[in-house]
Parts: sequence; structure tokens; C-alpha cells
Amino acid sequence: MPRIARKERRSFTNLYHIIIKGINSQDIFLDDQDRKKFIIEVVRTKEIYNYEIYAYVLMNNHVHMLIYDKKNNLSKVIQGIATSYAMYFNKKYERIGHVFYNRFKSKCVEDETYLLNLQRYIHKNPEKDGICRFDKYNWSSYNEYIRNKKIVDTEFILRLFDENSIKAKILFKEFNEANSQAQQYADETEFELEKTISDESVIKMINTVLEIENVIEIQNYSKNKISEIVNKIYSHGYTNIAQISRIVGINKRMAYRMINKDRKGVSPKWQIVTKRNVPKVTKGGKMGKEKMIFVCSSCGYESAKWLGKCPACNEWNSFYEEKIVKDSKSSTEKSKKNAIPKMLKDVEGKEKVRTSTGIGELDRVLGGGLVKGSLVLLGGEPGIGKSTLILQLCNKMPGDGKVLYVSGEESAEQIKIRADRLNINNDDIMFLGETDIDIIQENILQMNPKLVIIDSIQTMYSEDISSAAGTVSQVREITSRMMRICKSNDITTIIIGHVTKEGNIAGPRVLEHMVDTVLYLEGERYFSYRILRSVKNRFGSTNEVGMFEMQNEGMVEITNPSSILISEREDNPAGSIIVASMEGTRPLLVELQALTTPTVFGMPRRTANGIDYNRLTLLVAVLEKKAGFNLSSQDIYLNVVSGIRLIEPAVDLGVVLVCASSFKNYSIPKETLVIGEVGLTGEVRAVNLIDKRLKEAEKLGFKTCIIPKSNKKLLKEKYKLDIIGVGNINEAMKAVGLK
Repeated sequence: MPRIARKERRSFTNLYHIIIKGINSQDIFLDDQDRKKFIIEVVRTKEIYNYEIYAYVLMNNHVHMLIYDKKNNLSKVIQGIATSYAMYFNKKYERIGHVFYNRFKSKCVEDETYLLNLQRYIHKNPEKDGICRFDKYNWSSYNEYIRNKKIVDTEFILRLFDENSIKAKILFKEFNEANSQAQQYADETEFELEKTISDESVIKMINTVLEIENVIEIQNYSKNKISEIVNKIYSHGYTNIAQISRIVGINKRMAYRMINKDRKGVSPKWQIVTKRNVPKVTKGGKMGKEKMIFVCSSCGYESAKWLGKCPACNEWNSFYEEKIVKDSKSSTEKSKKNAIPKMLKDVEGKEKVRTSTGIGELDRVLGGGLVKGSLVLLGGEPGIGKSTLILQLCNKMPGDGKVLYVSGEESAEQIKIRADRLNINNDDIMFLGETDIDIIQENILQMNPKLVIIDSIQTMYSEDISSAAGTVSQVREITSRMMRICKSNDITTIIIGHVTKEGNIAGPRVLEHMVDTVLYLEGERYFSYRILRSVKNRFGSTNEVGMFEMQNEGMVEITNPSSILISEREDNPAGSIIVASMEGTRPLLVELQALTTPTVFGMPRRTANGIDYNRLTLLVAVLEKKAGFNLSSQDIYLNVVSGIRLIEPAVDLGVVLVCASSFKNYSIPKETLVIGEVGLTGEVRAVNLIDKRLKEAEKLGFKTCIIPKSNKKLLKEKYKLDIIGVGNINEAMKAVGLK
């Protein structure tokens, strides 16, 4: 006799408990390969029918699943899984015939208490059958809730315990480890009993407690009166909503709404119908007040309305809308923490312990190595080499602790390919592909690594913030969370961030204030040289630099950068000069090149690469006014060789002389070094650390150094150099032969 399709009873919550059994109670899983195949079919049908699975367990002869079927495709889902698996099973074991017993069984899930007990029953099946402890069983969804999810959508059930994912997992674990207080849920899951509590018991309670002789009369009561009766029945322990609605004579959905509306002190999170819009809940289970604000993506300025221009940072079109949730409690109801001030002399000061990174140039920038429990921000343009440098750091870290690499941009396979290219062989490196800060925090606390890498901060998000990842609020929240984690657990953390077109870290400026150290990786993408610059360091000097060269094997240290930077200079070219710039405590000798050419436009063009544009225009104006050079009809192009960015004013004199050299087509002697800051009146001002600059020039074989007069007067050491002191730009030009 052919099978007749059954008419399914639809659940208004779209939640179903599914049981699939083997025919004649025979085993349907003979080894782990069979179980893996079944999981594969579940994943395949999820992609096709877009359903969600909240719990499952694979026993030897049957399967339990808790499914959210929002598109009413339940029969197709189970048929798709069962048919494909049966074909696999018959082919593997050379058999024919049915694998599964008749049709699957399904039961509607329409009650919060039943749902939570049901998932506990599903997870405890291995323990009930005497196989092993339920948390040790590899073929259930329990460990996906506790650790990393794979195929199960864990967020919904976890939110029934707490909005905070960390707290929710703790409560979830405690709930599942406890013994069930109501055996009826186990009975219902196996379909052994139609109802745990009989209708007669419920009616007897209504007659005796509520003093209603005839339950049929309830239908004639007002809606408010019916709601009161329904909630009294529910409060007496009769939690089967379908049973209550049938006895009272009202619609099941109406009974559900009455109970969830009138239950005082119960968390309003049980919203299956509107699952995707779970309301924000503050501490204490009370609803928070929602408010819409507009936030500047550049500086974090908040406004009650949208503004075209930010009044704080003057950026245009930088405001985006953001929803915030405020606690409904008044300020007087909020708990207050007592902060007791201490005498500064009573505070015990400890020297921070540093750990060498194994990369000398990086240690130099950090001030000697990584400080335990510090938070480091590494910024740079995409493709500049941030991830490469960090991977090399992970490889060379001492092997006395694990390293956790968290990436929200690249997969494990991509990281592995780069690691193989860089010959990374550290067995203590762990990878986590995740963007949820709650999951990241849980893994950090479980592993307790020595070093944590967050790549990148713009991809991470917190469920407590309604805005998208990378927004001001998200970046601020993630950084604050990571700061608390690393400080409280003494875990060194490096956060990777992208930069804007202006060269600043993308996100709010407060991000740089929150961290302990801020590093920038600079350089032109098409040049091989990279400068690692420290712009903030609570444990060392600022504006320290380290130099690297990007090669196939990764970032290679350059211990003597000056000799590399000037090695390719031609002999006595016009429009070329060497300047000495102090980057932290290290002098860098760099070549400046200038090109002046008659303009073909109405306005002369000024282009600067590696030097601030405004600084170039100022120095050109001084050159015109104080030295008599007519550059108003000349296009001027200035370039710092090798893609290095110079910010120190000590290179001003070099800029003036190299522009004059190009204009007059005159070659400045190759062995000449120029140092000095230029003022608006054309004077040459003194610079700091002149001795270090001269020693570096002497070491590299320079013969002549042009420096400010005030610096020459204070020289105490003798150098194998012809040192010429100048007071203004005209004297400097005479010294090099331009006048």
C-alpha cells in the first residue's frame, strides 16, 4: 500500500522537535564516518532551505533534532536528509530497503520551559543510555554551545539565559548539568504520553482553587478576566500552553500572549515569533529605553540630529545613525562602587617586565620589548606588511606560553599559506577565525595565552552595540573590552588597525588614547623599505623608529639604515642633497630630490612626497622672498627617496637648498650633509642631538657638514669633518656654491 502524505500540524512558533528512528530499531550509525555523513547532509539542507537547528544528538539507532523551520519546509528538510543518507548507507553496506522507520515524528514546541528542558533532554541522551557523560559525547550540539559552534545556531537559546554571551554559557552549562525537575519533558520527547498532566487535573484545580464550577463559562468572561485565569493556571505549574488553551476554550496564540504579557518578574526574552528582534534587556531583566543618535565616524562626536559637517573635526558627511539602549533604572537605583583613595607613597611601584620579541628593530621601537599586560596598537595601510610582521613576531616569541592569533579578515588557510612562506615553525601559535568579542574573550580566558593578536580591530563587533563592525562605538567598545582582559590577566595584546587616507588610525581618536603603545608601519607600497614608528609609548621613548625591507622571506631588519638609504645616489646630480633627520634616538641620513620646471598652467604646481605639503610651500615662499629666487612660474616636485616620511624640521635647510639646486641646475657636492631648521625670516635655527648626526655622517664618510651657527658654537668634540656654521639661507647657499 502506498504511503499517504500526512497533514502536519503547524506550530505558530515554527519550532519543532524531530525524531528519526532506524527501521525495526536497527542501528543507522555503525561508525563515525556514518555520523559525519549525516552532519554533512544537515549542513547541505540548511543551505538549501534556510532553516536553523538549535540542538541535536546522533544516537546509534535514532536522531533527535530541534529545528526552527521559518519557511514551512519541514517535510522537505527531513526527506532531503533521510533520502541522501539512506542512499549512502545502502551503498556502503551493500544492502537494499528502508533505513529509517516509517516517517519522522515531530512535536511542536510552544512553551519556553518545555524548550529549555527539551534541549537538556536531547543533550543528555548519551548519559541516559549509559554511553558516557553528556558533555563528553562528540555527536551532540552541547559542546557547540560551550566552545565553538559549527552547525548549530546557538544565539537564540543562549539569549534565554542572558544577553551577555559569557554569562549565558555559564548559566546554560549549570542548567544542563542539573537534573530535570519535571520528568514529563522526557516522556513527551519520546511520545510515550500524550500529556503529562491530564485535563481532569487541570479542571479540578480550576474548580477548587479558582472556584469556577463550569470551565465552559470561562469563554463568556471578559478578555481581562480570561487573561487573569490563564495566568493563575500557569502559575500553579500547569505550563502546557496548548493544554491550557484547549481547556479554557481560547486560541493558543492568545493564551501564549496573555501569559508572556502578564508574567511579572519574568524575562521578556522568550519571543520565538519575533526571534530576530530579541529586545535589549538591562540588568535585572527590565527593558531598556532605546534612543537614536548620530555619531561622527571620524572623531566620535555625538549629535541628536544628522549634521552635514562635524563641529568637532570639521569632516563632511561623516555622521551615521546609531541606536543606544539606556538602563530604565534611575540613577538612585543604580549600584554605587566605593572608590577609596590611596596615599601615593603607599603604592608599591614595580618595574614592568619586558619580553624580547626576537626582532631587534621591533624591540628598539618598543623600548626594549613587549611589556607584560600591555595593549599595543599597530596601524598601517592595507598591504604594507602588518600581518607579515606580526606573524614573524609570533614565530620568534619565547616558547614559554601560547600565542593566540585572532583574525576577522583572513581564514586559517590564508594565514597558513603566509606562515609557510615565512617559514613559521612555532608550535604554540593558535588560530581563531572569529569576530564576536564575547567568543574571543571566552577563548582567551580558557587558553590564558602569553600573547594575543587581534587582526583587525575594524572587523570585530560586540552584540551589545547595535551598530555595524568598524563604527566608532564598536571600535571603542572592543578596545575597552580587550584592555580590561589584558590588564586583569597580564596578557600582552597587539591590535592591528587600518589607517585612513590621511594616515590616521581608522575609527575614533580615543582609540589611541586608550592603548599603551601606538605603532605606525609606514612606507610606499611599491617600495621595499618600511619604517616602524612609535608615536606613543607609556613604557619607552616616543617617535622611535625601526627599519625593515620587505622581501620574499618577510620583513628583514635593516640595522644600518642610513647606508642603505643613500647607497644608490648618483654622483653629483643637480637637485639632490643628503639631510640628517633624527627619528627617536637614531639619526637617519636620507636623500632629498627636487625638480623645478616651468609651469604650463596658470598656477604653479607644488607636489611633496615624504614631506608635509604645507611645509614645502612655506619654505619655497621663504626661498623666493629672502634669497631672490623667482619660483612663481615654476612647478616644484619634491621627493624623499625610498618612500620614507620625514616630519622633523631639521630637514628644512636641505629642502631649501635642493630646490635652489634644481632651479639653477647646479650640483651640490656629493659628500655634503645639510642640517638645520629654517624660519620665516630665512634664519637657520639650531637643532637637537647634533653630535649624533655628525657622528653618523663621519661614520659614513662625509667630508662637509653645513649646520646652524648656534650648534657649531656648542660643539665639544672634534670631528673628521669640515663643519660650516651658517646663520641664514643665503650663507648656506654660499657655502655650497649656489651664490
